[in-house]
Amino acid sequence: MQSQFYLAKGDYPNSMRLGRQSALERGLEAEKVNAEFDALETAFKQGGPQGYWQERLAIENSKTGGHDWINLAAIHAHLNQPDKAIEYLRQAKQRTPAYFAIEINTNASFDNLRTNLQFLALMAELWRER
Repeated sequence: MQSQFYLAKGDYPNSMRLGRQSALERGLEAEKVNAEFDALETAFKQGGPQGYWQERLAIENSKTGGHDWINLAAIHAHLNQPDKAIEYLRQAKQRTPAYFAIEINTNASFDNLRTNLQFLALMAELWRER
């Protein structure tokens, strides 16, 4: 989780370093973890934050067995694609409402959407449903 704090601060190298370390410590497949983080590091070195998020999108889209709607929403928010981000947030709200409620309120990836009218409507829906 510490890697998320570095990411929110814009410190991509430390975020990737800690993300890799955390994934390996959790026992995830080392070859896969290293391949993903190597690709993210290369994308960041070549394209900065935009390259990093494009690579994150490619990695997420290559996964099989279901989508992480919050992750997709966060990626699209960082890629300055608010309509797609909102679309994925709506999917998350339908499929994983508790996770959605926590993430929409606490995930810094959505900070640039907090004045978006569609985002505000989604927040209002959440509060009406409580």
